[in-house]
Amino acid sequence: MTTHDAPPVREPVSEEEADALRALAARERDRAATLAGLLEDIALNGLPAPEECRPWEEIREEHFRRLAGE
Repeated sequence: MTTHDAPPVREPVSEEEADALRALAARERDRAATLAGLLEDIALNGLPAPEECRPWEEIREEHFRRLAGE
């Protein structure tokens, strides 16, 4: 008797589901690239002056409005 479990069998997805997953992966790659660029800019140039930044409350409310519109 073996103590190893058989690997789980993968359930195939439809072509439409695969396309949706690829589109999601592409969007996430774009978001990651944007974040990486921002972090590299901060590493190179330092943090922006507070006067040049938007308050987090404004950003939060904008995000809530965007979510409500979905």
